[in-house]
Amino acid sequence: MITIRKSSRVVYVMNFNTTETLMKSTIFAVLLGLLTACGGESSGGVGYQEDDLPPVANATAIGLGNSQSTTTKSFTARGKSEILLTGKDSFSEYAPIQNYSWEQTGTGPSVEFIERTNTTVLFNAPNVGVDTDLNFQLTVTDANGKTDSDELTITIIAVDDAESFLTDPSNPEKQLSIVVALRGGETTGISSQPFTLEVITSAHWLNRRGEMDQLVIKTETISGAFDSNFSPEPDYDPLTEPANPTVVIELYPLDLDDINKNFETVDRDRRLEAYEAGSAYLDIQIKVVEKPSIDFELIALNISGDDSIDISDISALANETSLGANAALASLLTKPTVRAKINGKTLSNATKTSVASNGALLQTWNGELTATLLTTNVLATLGIENSISANNYYALIDPQGQFSILSNWLEYAGFEDAYGDPVNDAGISHALYLNNFDLGFARDMWMRKDANGNVYSYVTNY
Repeated sequence: MITIRKSSRVVYVMNFNTTETLMKSTIFAVLLGLLTACGGESSGGVGYQEDDLPPVANATAIGLGNSQSTTTKSFTARGKSEILLTGKDSFSEYAPIQNYSWEQTGTGPSVEFIERTNTTVLFNAPNVGVDTDLNFQLTVTDANGKTDSDELTITIIAVDDAESFLTDPSNPEKQLSIVVALRGGETTGISSQPFTLEVITSAHWLNRRGEMDQLVIKTETISGAFDSNFSPEPDYDPLTEPANPTVVIELYPLDLDDINKNFETVDRDRRLEAYEAGSAYLDIQIKVVEKPSIDFELIALNISGDDSIDISDISALANETSLGANAALASLLTKPTVRAKINGKTLSNATKTSVASNGALLQTWNGELTATLLTTNVLATLGIENSISANNYYALIDPQGQFSILSNWLEYAGFEDAYGDPVNDAGISHALYLNNFDLGFARDMWMRKDANGNVYSYVTNY
């Protein structure tokens, strides 16, 4: 007879003196013992492996260096920077941690948490006039319902370049200027003529269900007016007429957080995963919500403001169309062997464009009160970096799609051999650097110059 004792229970398995029976009996006994250990209630009444110890919470900030204090967890960060709080180093000896909950405590400006992983949240630091402490508490809960908490403080540093830190001043603003032009031959009369535009920025993406989804990200209202006694000639040039108002529309970046923060507790199957980022795009709908008694048109300006942009160059994709459905961008999703370079500046599958002969976004006298633009196309036409230029860049430096993973590139660049081992090459320089002054992380830097003068470099941050 074999006797197996587990958690004050005794399991008896009879031995009928055959090898096969003994083997089967032993396997059965071991499996029964394992089942007893997994979540079963023992004689002590504890729910998980007789563990009566709480978990240990460990709150920290990613990328902010070491704590500024030896007695408390204190970190510093610039105003308007993104800050990651994590409990990934929390642990439990037996019962696994099942929940990580972050809470802002104390005084200071309120911040919004955005889920990054089950252990980590992000928030955008406020722009402060004086150094300001923000306090946070992490509470972890294990499978037995036992909890532990840990606290930390982030001091937000007041800076005068919060909106422009690490920004190249030579890069143009991501904005689209639009002339609101009175129709030639119209007159405003003795009174000014007000107008109101609504600008709606929406995100479109392939969600977890494999369906195209959409969500309004930003809504803005722009108001203006034509001055009184404004009477342009029928054939005047609206772009050179100073009496025509100009409005500016912000071209917002596509940010996964702007989408996923809406689906943290409900509708999680609508989230945008990183591997589907290539399917996502933004469009901008411009609507005339208050129209004066006179007619006008909207004309988009180029980056220098001295010429117009035709709507056919910046119009949006047809409804429910993904960027991945466009052959020129398919490589962003499928990572084929050969990367596709995009011919031309814009994406196809556009919605119906304006009937205006001058390429205006809309003309109210044609019954047009709405125009929809694709942010990618607008950026491309303005000469600002976008997904098209990024894809063309990678198509140029890696036309065969050889370097979709780092190990392939390291072998190609001569840092590693086919087995992943370092290459002994006199042309390789290597340095370790600890930036402990502000960034608080280490850099492992490698550089190689080959016989043809090509230079390869990569950096690993810790």
